[in-house]
Amino acid sequence: MAYWQKHGRRGPSIPSSSARGSPIPQPSLPDVSETFFSRLSLPSDLVKQALLPLPETTDLFQRALASSDDLDESDLWRWKDGPPYVVDPGSTSTVSELYYTERLVEVMHGIWSREQHKDNEARRKQFLQTGHIAALESLHTEVVAMLDEWEVLTHFLKYYSAGAREMTMAEVYVQWQARKIYHLYHLHFME
Repeated sequence: MAYWQKHGRRGPSIPSSSARGSPIPQPSLPDVSETFFSRLSLPSDLVKQALLPLPETTDLFQRALASSDDLDESDLWRWKDGPPYVVDPGSTSTVSELYYTERLVEVMHGIWSREQHKDNEARRKQFLQTGHIAALESLHTEVVAMLDEWEVLTHFLKYYSAGAREMTMAEVYVQWQARKIYHLYHLHFME
């Protein structure tokens, strides 16, 4: 009775043998954390960055998340890649510039969230079409490369100097790199 209560079924769901008496092989997804990421651990700074809350309740975040049609994204290309950024002479620490930067952060978080949703769909489809072992090996390689890039970028930011807006956007960019790594490492795209 304890087995049924714990697993919601009575006995094993896999038949113990076929008509000829030999075991029936069952495909299974390997334990990802033990098999593919056992030699790879995420730095605590990366995890902290990845888990920072997003401004999901703001109007600009929601509009950027919903569609690229609702906002003028023509000038946002400069923030899509990481630093160094060309310093905008108007990037000062005045109240109006800080307010603009806060709104820019909301928009970029929305855009990157929208892109992540699209990437999730494509990655999930690819993962399900590819053999699980090959897909996980490829994912491991990708996560290792992204982690190396994140470490270089994090080191770079320690010595990076720019305007207030550029510094904020560089931090947000690194946060999104951390989110992507964390997301892949934990296979959140399969949710």
